[in-house]
Amino acid sequence: MIPVSETAHPAPPTPVPPRDAATVVILRDAGSVHNSRPEVYLVKRSRMVDFMAGAHVFPGGRLDEADTSLAACAVRETHEEAGLRLEISALVPWVRWVTPVISPRRFDARFFLARAPEGQEPKVDGHEAVEGLWIAPAEALAQWEGGAMQLAPATAK
Repeated sequence: MIPVSETAHPAPPTPVPPRDAATVVILRDAGSVHNSRPEVYLVKRSRMVDFMAGAHVFPGGRLDEADTSLAACAVRETHEEAGLRLEISALVPWVRWVTPVISPRRFDARFFLARAPEGQEPKVDGHEAVEGLWIAPAEALAQWEGGAMQLAPATAK
């Protein structure tokens, strides 16, 4: 027989260790010369992926063994998901986001900022990312708050 106190308050499960990951917030100026506003590039994750299926996110992903650094991971993932070729020197470290301990899949993601490369147009891979769009941050948040767009928690923050 199990004492009541042990069933009423089971021990919390051991948290899953977070995996290193990198994400890039790609920025561009939109509008006219006199009324410029920043836009960010978001990709919509396929509904077939395990993590954040159907959500709009910044391009990024987990660190692979072949990646020499988190910045290299950021460059690789941006090329894979958005078709943009970034230079490591163009990345500006910005913020770090660690998935909460209650999550079954956890990431320790480093976010970088980068300007969209001149002369390149993003193109999603059609596998992990099924669509991409340039959008003003305020518009993305308004769509998220109105229920028209699903944003990953880190993207919304």
